[in-house]
Amino acid sequence: MRRCVLILLSVVPFLTDDAWSQTGAFTKIIPQIAIGSFDGGATKYSTVIEIINTNVISVNVSANFFNEDGSATNLNFTTNSSTIPTISNGTLSSLTLDPNKVLIISAGTTPGTTPSSGTALWGRIATDSPVTIAMYLELRTAATNALRSRISMPASPSNMAKFVIPRIRNVDTGLDVAFAVVNTAPTSASLTVTLKAADGSTLGTRILTIAGSSHRALFTQEFFALTNEPSGTSFHYVVFDAGTATQFAASALAFEGGNQTTFPVDVLR
Repeated sequence: MRRCVLILLSVVPFLTDDAWSQTGAFTKIIPQIAIGSFDGGATKYSTVIEIINTNVISVNVSANFFNEDGSATNLNFTTNSSTIPTISNGTLSSLTLDPNKVLIISAGTTPGTTPSSGTALWGRIATDSPVTIAMYLELRTAATNALRSRISMPASPSNMAKFVIPRIRNVDTGLDVAFAVVNTAPTSASLTVTLKAADGSTLGTRILTIAGSSHRALFTQEFFALTNEPSGTSFHYVVFDAGTATQFAASALAFEGGNQTTFPVDVLR
C-alpha cells in the first residue's frame, strides 16, 4: 500500500473560524505534515513554517502538532526564537511575535528533529490577531541533501462541513489524487463521501468516520476500493458532506510516480 504523503506550502492570511471564535483566536489547520524518510532512507522530508506579523502590535502565537490518532507528537520542532528555541511534546503554549518580525518553526531539518522513520502529523496554529503563514515541505536526497522538490498547498480552515476535491486519474501512469482530512473537534464525526464522474454519475459513496482530533490520509482509489478503472485520463470529483458537523479541515495532492501537484479543496459549506 502506498503511503499518502501530502506535501504542504501555503501563504495565506489567517481568517476567523467560527469553531474557535469563543477564544477570540485566528486559527488555521495544516492537515498533513510529513517528516523523515518514507522510502527506507533514500529520500527525506522536512517542514518549515514561517509566521509573519505585519501588524503594528505584537501577536501571541500558539501551536499544536498531533499524531494521526490525535495524540500530541513527541517529535521536536525548532524555532528561531531565543526564548523558545525548541517545541517539545507538540505544544507551543504561547510566544510573543513582535511587529514586522517572523517566527520560523521547522522539523526534519536537523538530526534532532528527524524521526528514524517517516512520520505524518497534522498541526493547528492560532494567534490573537491576523498574521500571514507560509509553510513549505522539502523532499531531499538523504545521502547528498540535494533538493528534489518543493510543493505548495494552502492551509485549511478548521470548520468545514462540506467541500469538494477535484480528481484526475490515469491507471496506466498511476496518477491519482490523495486527500487528508482532519476532525478538528474532540468528538467523533462522519462524512458522506461521494465520487462523481464528469457526466455527473455516481461512481461510489462511502462513509468516512474520524475520531475526535484525528486525521486520515488516503488515495481516492484506495478509499473507494476501485477496480477495473478505464485506461486513459479520467476527470472526476469527490464531495465530502458532514451535514451539520462543522469541524473538518482538508488538503489534497495529485501523485504520479515521483511527481506531486497541489489540488484544491473548495469549501461548499
